[in-house]
Amino acid sequence: MNFWLCGEGVILDDMKYFVFFFLSFLFYSCSDSDKSIIQTFKKLDNGDSILQLKFEVSSDELNGFYKVYYDNGVQKVESIYQDGLLDEIVFVHDRNGNPLKYGKLINGTGCVKLFFDDTAIVKMAGCIVKGKFSGKWSNYNYNGELTGYDFYNMGRLKGNDNFDFSYYH
Repeated sequence: MNFWLCGEGVILDDMKYFVFFFLSFLFYSCSDSDKSIIQTFKKLDNGDSILQLKFEVSSDELNGFYKVYYDNGVQKVESIYQDGLLDEIVFVHDRNGNPLKYGKLINGTGCVKLFFDDTAIVKMAGCIVKGKFSGKWSNYNYNGELTGYDFYNMGRLKGNDNFDFSYYH
């Protein structure tokens, strides 16, 4: 079960997860400054909670750091958003804290690899231009086998060529 906690605020359960996420961008501020820090937590079977996601919001969009954590507490990725668009990937780690070769993204432009959760197996690989998916992206299954391609234009999916439809199931 996932939980949200904002500053000294209240914890919300999965039923309110998405509603709270969108409302936090529109209405909620955890401080008097123009930046808010939003965090998500996952409740473990033993009753403990661990941090899953932490990010900064200003002007109703992502602005600043964006951090994702594995269930074991290891930080998976740290990236930076500018005006709601992905600007830079600082690092990507596997669940043991080992660095993964993800490519390069600076000033919102570069070619990168995205990984399946909890693995070092590439899920997608392609280029980002001005913070948006662009061009041909290769898709892979859990065995690392190429399953097809998606074609993007300025962040919008324009088509695909998938020869293994099990990728989407």
